[in-house]
Amino acid sequence: MSRLQGLIQRSLPLAQETARPPVESWSPTQILTLDFFVDRFGQWFYEDRPFTRPDVARLLTRLLRREADGEYYLVTPTEKNWVRVEETPLLVIDCERQLTAAGPVIRCETQYGDWLTLDAAHPLRLVESQVDERADQPGERQLRPYITTWAGVEARWLTQVYYRMLEWAEEADWAGRPAWVLTSSQQTFLLAYQDADAC
Repeated sequence: MSRLQGLIQRSLPLAQETARPPVESWSPTQILTLDFFVDRFGQWFYEDRPFTRPDVARLLTRLLRREADGEYYLVTPTEKNWVRVEETPLLVIDCERQLTAAGPVIRCETQYGDWLTLDAAHPLRLVESQVDERADQPGERQLRPYITTWAGVEARWLTQVYYRMLEWAEEADWAGRPAWVLTSSQQTFLLAYQDADAC
């Protein structure tokens, strides 16, 4: 059995539970050196070979946490392995908005079918970043939206999801700049400045 197969076999009982594994509370002491990489499209690689089974990638994603050094680690109660992540390991591929008595609630879906609510525990974060060099204007900078999922792990919103969110946004003043803001779970989040590009 390969080292990767061994890790997967040991991880299966942890990641297949209905509840998300409590990766934040684990204190692994054994350091592994498996070569994992996740590209900006959420594709997992092992030793430069792409994973062909989404169920294995989802299993490993459920065991990720982001630590104080800003890096991502695959953890079990006893083992820990650094994962090189190009941007984020998760993508938000869909969203829905519910109008409740307490106000609107927005839920986001990742590429693995996990749903989370945009709220104080899962906030929206905007980051100014360089547009991909393959873009028409390689020197341009844009705001890119991310949402915190669990254990510090972030997901990047796909462009089509972001623009759907803009349909639900309201105009507001944010730190002295005209902006579009989004309300969910009684929280207000900056979605975009009106004088800046996004995604």
